Amino acid sequence: MALDIDPPDRVPSEAEIQDLERQLGFRLPDRFRALLPQLNGAEAEPNVIKGPGDEDYTINRFRKIEDIAQSKNAIDSENPSDLLLVPFAMDGCGDWFCVVAADCAEKGAVYFVDHEIAGDEAFSKVAASLDELIENAEPYVDTDEGDSTGIVVYAKPGFLEFFQEQEREKEKKRKERKEAKK
Repeated sequence: MALDIDPPDRVPSEAEIQDLERQLGFRLPDRFRALLPQLNGAEAEPNVIKGPGDEDYTINRFRKIEDIAQSKNAIDSENPSDLLLVPFAMDGCGDWFCVVAADCAEKGAVYFVDHEIAGDEAFSKVAASLDELIENAEPYVDTDEGDSTGIVVYAKPGFLEFFQEQEREKEKKRKERKEAKK
């Protein structure tokens, strides 16, 4: 896995996974079922996941199996689509990563749900599968070098595109300089 994940709180049993499916009323995607023992309540090391339009996403913590059904109820109250979404992880700002249930056309796809945006715009498909999401994760690198203070702010998606493009260009130049030194 490209995403570095601490060990889970505990490994759920097959009976607990089946009970979750009964509570949800549908089957979980096979790959999610297989990964659930590794993800149950686990924390992710600082990471960056590139989504559509070069939006950055981060996974902070995976949901515990006993919290997934309740979390799904919160997602369903905002879900404008007919997708059956299973919330399995959160970023550090109260937003959700959800996998699409096995019985849906997009089964196994991963959506990001922004709790501060209403309607369809809150739901962004970020990966075709859990494996793609995990493999696309990159370690977060703090570039502040010694700055011990920080402020967390929320910016609407797209607002930071100009600055993100500048950072990509700087990183590209750093890589080019590094390669030239070799």
